[in-house]
Amino acid sequence: MLWTVVCWGGSIKKRDEMCLDKLVRRAGSVVGVERDSVVKVAERRTLHKLLSIIDDEGHPLHTIIMDKRSKFSGRLLSQSCSTDRLMRSFQLSEAVPSRTMLVERVLVSFFAVKVLLSLSWCTAAQQHGPFVYTRDQLIALKPAGMDTRTANIPEELWRRTHRGCRGGTKQRTGKSRAKRRRLMEKKGYKPRLPTLIMGNVRSLANKMDELAALAMSQKEYRQCSLMCFSETWLHQDIPDDNVSITGFQTVRADRDCTESGKRKGGGLAVLVNNRWCSPGHITVKERICCPDIELLAVGLRPYYLPREFSHVVVVAVYIPPSANPTSACDVIHSTIARLQTQHPTAFIAISGDFNHVTMARTLPNFTQYVDCPTREERTLDLLYANVKDAYSCSPLPPLGGSDHNLVNISSKYVPQVKSQPVTTRTVRRWSEETSEVLQDCFETTDWTALYEPHGEDIDGLTECITDYNQTSVWTPLSQPGLLNVTQTTSRG
Repeated sequence: MLWTVVCWGGSIKKRDEMCLDKLVRRAGSVVGVERDSVVKVAERRTLHKLLSIIDDEGHPLHTIIMDKRSKFSGRLLSQSCSTDRLMRSFQLSEAVPSRTMLVERVLVSFFAVKVLLSLSWCTAAQQHGPFVYTRDQLIALKPAGMDTRTANIPEELWRRTHRGCRGGTKQRTGKSRAKRRRLMEKKGYKPRLPTLIMGNVRSLANKMDELAALAMSQKEYRQCSLMCFSETWLHQDIPDDNVSITGFQTVRADRDCTESGKRKGGGLAVLVNNRWCSPGHITVKERICCPDIELLAVGLRPYYLPREFSHVVVVAVYIPPSANPTSACDVIHSTIARLQTQHPTAFIAISGDFNHVTMARTLPNFTQYVDCPTREERTLDLLYANVKDAYSCSPLPPLGGSDHNLVNISSKYVPQVKSQPVTTRTVRRWSEETSEVLQDCFETTDWTALYEPHGEDIDGLTECITDYNQTSVWTPLSQPGLLNVTQTTSRG
């Protein structure tokens, strides 16, 4: 039985192995003792048999096995087999006599077990105890004529071999590609205007695991500047840690049951990317909750922003389906007017679920950028900004079981410094020869003859000196070669 396991245990198919292991587990449950699998038994028995042959010099196979050692390293050499399965089953590629075949099978088994021994070392150590060798025993295992490094040499004096790729064109090309990839990765966190992922999530707390996985695996979520969610259904019993993900700062505005007149639902949340804006530069400007609207305004000062904007103000909005449109528009209009008065150069974006309300007449200077359906065939989630040609949108799958699609808002804004036309200016610079000519002209001029005829007439003296400079000083200096003319180009 054990001989069969040793010889053919490594060559059985996975299906047969599972059937045998099932029988072993059933037998172990009957006797009340956990038994090893068939493969583990084959490995252990094969290794034990091979080690006993190596240690027993009187064994008939001892000389044959020791002759298979390498002359250079002293390790046992593996025999050539046509396939992996033939190696595991000890079937060699050539037909040999039965005794030689048995020896070769034992050798092949030894090398297969040596590879698998590292995986089952812990189990073998628990069953048979740790293998401990003394220094003399290890030296005795060294083949004859093989030198051994002296143990007294310090480790820092050992010759270190080079690992990895050598320098060259391919190596430099790989480094340059990696550098460009890192620069593009950093550039993704510095958009010209903040990129957003917005939508109605219908309960945020039970979708944080999915959102965290998306932020780790997908570039759109990982590099977005802001995540604006409505209908978070959060309340004071849910801590901030339960609705936070790594790399983002959460700003929330839960529904006030007293002010809104509703017991549950609603709520807003804005998640700010820490690589786009420092958590210390986040300020809550407004929190409004009433029966017709819920509003959260957050001021942000990111690491990078075009020079025409002082900072960013993001306004998250949720208007319930039963809200009064006129009342909701009045609240948004008064809030935006107050923010624009306080921060006239700020970039303002309004994001949220507007349902049946439109802001085209309330905010005529704002542009709406969402042009894809967000719930079935209707566009309920909108984004308004006080800058034209700033964004482009693309739909994303809904988060969890929400009935609203998410929307990815990416920036396509061109800063003013790059959109203005190029201006060319011509500049004349003094050279050393020009300075010498001017100095000679001043030294040879008889200034007394110029100002004595005018006396105290300042206007006449000024006109005389000006005419003299134009005719006798600046005319010689305008000759080619005395002044360096350069042209500079700039924008704005």
